[in-house]
Amino acid sequence: MKLRNLQLILLTFLVLTLISCKKDQPDWEWCLDCSWEQLVGEYAGKAKSSTFQGDELPWLVKEDLDITIIINGNSNNLQLNAWINNDLNDNYSIVYNNSYYLTKAPGFNANIWKKDNEIKLIGTIKKHQGINTTIKIVDFEVIKKQG
Repeated sequence: MKLRNLQLILLTFLVLTLISCKKDQPDWEWCLDCSWEQLVGEYAGKAKSSTFQGDELPWLVKEDLDITIIINGNSNNLQLNAWINNDLNDNYSIVYNNSYYLTKAPGFNANIWKKDNEIKLIGTIKKHQGINTTIKIVDFEVIKKQG
């Protein structure tokens, strides 16, 4: 009888513990099934900009910059504008192949992330001078504005 009561108490405790567990929020995951329509829109977030000042000088680094990325287009042909006030204003034409990334060699590369109905881009913009000289690197993380 005591063993049966102990089993009942343990079973009740286990059930209550499982019921009271809070569900975790879903994590960001690569968007393996995003259509071009889902990507079109305005994104906002933060960026870190590093600018080459010359061989004898250190890179000029600016952190916590506001960045806006606007994606327009139709079908899989996307037009992208990346803008940071007083630092960057670049345009890219990208052919999107329904993958988890956007890329335009050699200047733009971003992974596409999804959580529920949210879309996030994490990537890098590189500006070059000549073939082998990088003069600016911008690392960014932006989330698509809802609405």
